[in-house]
Amino acid sequence: MSQLDSKDDEEAFANLISMILTVSKGADLSIKGVASSMGMSEANLRARIRNDHKRTKFTLGQVRDLIRVVDDERIPSFFVENTQFIVARRVTSPTGGKSEAGNIPTKNEILRQGADEAILETSEVLRSVLNALSDNKICHKDKKEIIKEIEDAERALVALKVQI
Repeated sequence: MSQLDSKDDEEAFANLISMILTVSKGADLSIKGVASSMGMSEANLRARIRNDHKRTKFTLGQVRDLIRVVDDERIPSFFVENTQFIVARRVTSPTGGKSEAGNIPTKNEILRQGADEAILETSEVLRSVLNALSDNKICHKDKKEIIKEIEDAERALVALKVQI
């Protein structure tokens, strides 16, 4: 199985996974649980997160497993950063297979959920822009926040497009 190409990419990817598993997810996602779900030992996953260039690198299959197990769009987004591609989540059911009434959701219910998500994310873009303009200038921090919200809105709109 192929591995990540450059040492810089390997280090950046390892840092991203470390941040997701140890900082962002907190108690929701343990390294031990992720490793187990990926079919590897905790020590092997920790070695890859530490990015020991001499012997432990993520394979493409392991990256695919991370995307499946961790369910965080930052992982696949890492690979399309600075390209013309956008990562969008496949939506089969917004509630894990059941509607609020306990039935399997209809296509219209799923579409409505996607539209609601797109509206919410788009409104977050507008909120960020208005907040940034409150002092009549957009600083580096404001720009970073606006771009993040735009990327979230793009993903929601692409997911909605796929549902249609």
